[in-house]
This record gives sequence, C-alpha cells and structure tokens, in this order.
Amino acid sequence: MFKKIFLVLFALAVTGTNAQKMGFGCFGLVGGFGGYSFQAYNADGLNNYIDAFNKSRKDTLTQPMSKFKASSGYRFGMNFFRANIKNLVLTTKGFYQSLSESHDAKLASASKDYSALYELNVNSWGVGVDIGAKICKPFVWKVIDASVLFNSSEFKITNNYPEAITTIDKYADDSNLSYSIGTGFIYSIIDNYISLEGTFGYSLISIKNLKSDDGKKLNVDEKSNVEMDGFIKSGGINALLQLNISFPI
Repeated sequence: MFKKIFLVLFALAVTGTNAQKMGFGCFGLVGGFGGYSFQAYNADGLNNYIDAFNKSRKDTLTQPMSKFKASSGYRFGMNFFRANIKNLVLTTKGFYQSLSESHDAKLASASKDYSALYELNVNSWGVGVDIGAKICKPFVWKVIDASVLFNSSEFKITNNYPEAITTIDKYADDSNLSYSIGTGFIYSIIDNYISLEGTFGYSLISIKNLKSDDGKKLNVDEKSNVEMDGFIKSGGINALLQLNISFPI
C-alpha cells in the first residue's frame, strides 16, 4: 500500500513540473534542509534477547538493560522541486537519515564491575513527495507526505569485562526497505527563502534478522542455537522537524 501511494504521488509531482505558473517564481523553489528525526518501532526479537540477558544475570545486575522502543537522529537533504499549483504546494525531495538507540547494563562481580552496551544504528537514503494545501499566506498544511527509504542497519554488542577485556560483536543488514506516510505543516519564516517544516506519520518497517561478517545470524538469545525471527517486527509513529533554505527558480 505504501509503495503504491508513493508511486502515485511521484507521478503527480512529475506531471506538476509541466504546469505553466508555479507561484514561487517562474518554476518554483529548490533548496536544502536539515532537521531532527524520531522513529518508533516494535522490536520484539531484540527485546526478547534483552529479556533473556537480564534474566540470566538477575543475581548480579545493578542496572538492567532497557528495551528498545524508538531511535532518533538527524536528517538532511534537498527539495528538488517545490511549487504552488492552484493553491496546492507540491514537493519532491531526497534525503539521508541517521538514527540510533542504545542501552547499557551494569553488573557487580567479586572483583570489578562488568558492563554491556547494545547499540542499534539505522542509516537511510530516501526519496519522497508531499502535497500541501495553503491555509493562509505563511502556513501550508501538508495533507499527505510519503517516502520510501533504503536502509542499512547495524546492531553492536559491546561487553566490558573485568581486567579491562572488551569484546565487540557486530550484526548488520543492508538490504531493507521501509515506507512512511504522514501529514504535517510548512510555516514560512522568510517568504520563498526560509521555512520551518514538521511531519508526523507512520512507518512500515520490518527487519527479520541481521548477520555478522562471517555470515552468522543473531540467535534468539546468547545461549541458544535458534536463529532470531523478527529483530524488528513492525514500525510505528515517526516525527520530523526540519529547517528549509530555499531559492526561487
């Protein structure tokens, strides 16, 4: 469904470039943007792994490992085309996004303390299109905002043992697609040049498993030989706040 919506909106964007009068100068606006991004998800497989970690160390835990729920980070990119077509504001864009979430645990031992750190990093390249309606001169309601993202994910386990011994295990997946659809606003700070933009929506995400460099998949827990199924089971809400710098063309 997300893919079909994106393709329809992208087709509208291409059609819109043939309009004769755009409203932001002769052809519209072009420019860059940067901002803060937030993504929630349902990480059942990863959180079951954490439950097993906490349970097996319950007698020595001084700080349990928390569950993974949402990542945050930055997004920057370019609005290839933004134009006013009969009071509808049409935008096509491309962007890079980097999100992360990490949690740690602390354990007491007879000699020195032991700690563990779990880190999830998701880097994405994306393209999108949105259609907005002018409410008043400085304010546009983004009726729909749709994007497709090409994701590269890494899960890193760092164990700091007593006597200064540290082990690092990495698992990755670089072939994951996700889709996002939402709504939002564009508020013009300096007409045609600087604007504040916000988006709130839902992302469709799924990561079945990840692999180490030698091809080994992550298991359901540290002591099991059963491979995990559903590292991230499903997506959730997402939010974005960005600053646009544009130029009429």
